[in-house]
Amino acid sequence: KGLHMFVGLNYAEEVANKHKSSFEEVHDLRAKAMSYVTLTEKNAAGLRETLVKYHALLLSMSSRFGESAESRGTTQMNVAFEWRDCFNSHFKSAQYDIRFERAAVLWNLAATTSYLGLSTPRDDAEGLKKACHLFQQASGIIGLVAEIARGCEWEGCTVDMSSDCLEASSQLMLAQAQKCFYEKAERDGMRNAVVAKIAAHAAGVYDDVLSRMRGSKLKNNFERGWPAVAEWQALYFHAVAQWHVSADHLAAHEYGLQVGRLAVANENLTSLLKLARSAPADVLERYAVMHKKVAAAYAEAAKDNDTAYNERV
Repeated sequence: KGLHMFVGLNYAEEVANKHKSSFEEVHDLRAKAMSYVTLTEKNAAGLRETLVKYHALLLSMSSRFGESAESRGTTQMNVAFEWRDCFNSHFKSAQYDIRFERAAVLWNLAATTSYLGLSTPRDDAEGLKKACHLFQQASGIIGLVAEIARGCEWEGCTVDMSSDCLEASSQLMLAQAQKCFYEKAERDGMRNAVVAKIAAHAAGVYDDVLSRMRGSKLKNNFERGWPAVAEWQALYFHAVAQWHVSADHLAAHEYGLQVGRLAVANENLTSLLKLARSAPADVLERYAVMHKKVAAAYAEAAKDNDTAYNERV
């Protein structure tokens, strides 16, 4: 009814009547998207398809009706689009601007796409590739949200639409994609130097995410679990990078450098196990297995260097 009235006032009643079916489709697609209370592996693909269709329709309306469908006061766009904050549902915002609706729909599309990436089995190369692409797509979609938000001045908007939050979320998706790159490189048996670089890059992106989430503008908006996981992953990948480089030092008979790398890896993993006590069992086991491997290699390398090589660490 609100869209029909808006078009009738700004154009003509006959134009509004001509697009009546489109307005009904907008209502139906929005209602369908809002009906998904919880994401599951069974419904995520269906929600993604619904959101894609809904956004395409909103984009079409924007191109048809131009600036008059954007923020020019309630007398122009007498339809309030209301959404809750992605990370804190206690906060919500309503805007008389179709661009806000597009941004919110894209945000949900990014979240659904990242969920599909997370739930994709990564037991083989094809699964890793698919998961990686989904995380990259999620990052790109969040980039589109940021692009829309930059051109708008929405009063009373939620923090999830801020440039800081969008950048942090986009980087998190890239970190997840880089994690998939690492898993594939390790599975394919690539050279230690290559795997180390991939792991170091993943650690750096997680470090960036952690820094943004704990910044003054965002630290109160994320539940503690979000920055905690970023910190765990950063420590893990820093350690893994050192582990792979240490293997090349051993092959080059650079025993002091090998011990130094393993010492840093062992220290990172020791800190990680203290911080990640609340991690899921399978994640904690992966961390523990890596720590056991690194600790044993460090003890052996340090002993060999002390008794035989005496190289400076």
